[in-house]
Amino acid sequence: MDKRLLQRYTSRVFGWFRQRFQRAVTSLPWLNFLQSPGRFETTSADRALRLTPVYAAVRLLSTSIAAMPLQGFRDLGDRRAKLQRMPRLFASPTVQGTRYDWVQRAMVSLTLNGNAYGLITEFDGFGHPLGIEWLPPNEVSVDDSQSTGRGSFALPIWRWNGIEIPLERMVHIPWVTMPGRVKGLSPLGAFASVVEMGIAGQNMAANWFLNGGIPPGTFKNTAQTVSPDQSKEVKRVLMDAIRTGEPIVYGRDWDFTAVALSPREAQFVETMRLSASQVASIYGIPAEMIGGETSGGRITYENVEAQTIHFIVFTLLPWVRKLEDAFDQLIPEGVFVRFNLDSMVRTDLRTRHEVFQIDRRIGLKTVNELRTLEDNDPLADPIADSALPLNALVQAVQLQQQPETEEPAEPEEPEVNGNGNNRDALERYARR
Repeated sequence: MDKRLLQRYTSRVFGWFRQRFQRAVTSLPWLNFLQSPGRFETTSADRALRLTPVYAAVRLLSTSIAAMPLQGFRDLGDRRAKLQRMPRLFASPTVQGTRYDWVQRAMVSLTLNGNAYGLITEFDGFGHPLGIEWLPPNEVSVDDSQSTGRGSFALPIWRWNGIEIPLERMVHIPWVTMPGRVKGLSPLGAFASVVEMGIAGQNMAANWFLNGGIPPGTFKNTAQTVSPDQSKEVKRVLMDAIRTGEPIVYGRDWDFTAVALSPREAQFVETMRLSASQVASIYGIPAEMIGGETSGGRITYENVEAQTIHFIVFTLLPWVRKLEDAFDQLIPEGVFVRFNLDSMVRTDLRTRHEVFQIDRRIGLKTVNELRTLEDNDPLADPIADSALPLNALVQAVQLQQQPETEEPAEPEEPEVNGNGNNRDALERYARR
């Protein structure tokens, strides 16, 4: 429809409302829907977080990984040994907050910008980092435009607020990377239209309801023309009744028609669900976890444990491995760290104890390790720290408890006198 014709049509429609002295309208939020849409604003991290599904996705990923216990191990070739103390970097990595906050900041940068930039603030005597502060991604730039030398993919030039940062002090964790490019792809940059469409729909819904959305109804007199003063009085009485929820009483020459439009009919709910499903697809999150729906309807799980395992394997594991690989580059060789993914799996009490019995029976865990999982104090008995399979341990204990038996003494040989007469000696031997 021609824009001029559309404006003429809307003018006639609302002119018709005014002629019949309907509700006085000082602002018409629905007219905004008839105007040509402007260009989207540049999507930033702060702006994207205004969109509910984006905030939900970032919160879910960052808090889930930050809450996992981080454990240190030493590589012994064919096996690994758990460290009693974590590397110093992970004991207190930041001057503000805890390790939880530190990991969460890295994840927020990764999920919103596709990159986490860290500045090493302190080294130990061997050149290993002791502290890292994550920088705001919008303040960091990198030059990798050259084919060789400085400013190339192999030797990028990093800058923070225009100040060059030495390579040895820079920590960079990219998410999705492209060949020949140092920086990772930004989800907000790649899918800015999805985010902006969601924000536009969210703002439209807010404006719709805050500004009244639609007129509550039409009220006209079918018998006579009402003067402006009369119309103001009629409108006041009508609005008071609508505001207080009281019945409206009028004669047969008045005609009131209520106008109703549900949010579903306005497609606000569908718009928000579509936005949530698209954001979930970008981050690899089950759509129903942030308010969306899958294409085939809602996915059902046998229990909470199955849902958690699905979330860990298909959503969290890639993010976790990315962080672990980056952290391993920052600590001494032969030492590595791993997030404990099993800590997220929660089962019912009976199932958990059945698993504990299996772990102990096959020697996967000791009694004290199982007690630690239940926040119980360890036992002082050395058997509680034994990792032998249960049947082997029982046999070993039984052997230790058996009393020692003396071997029977060998019988003495009969003595023979010098004369060769051995009868007396044989008799003594027989009596024995």
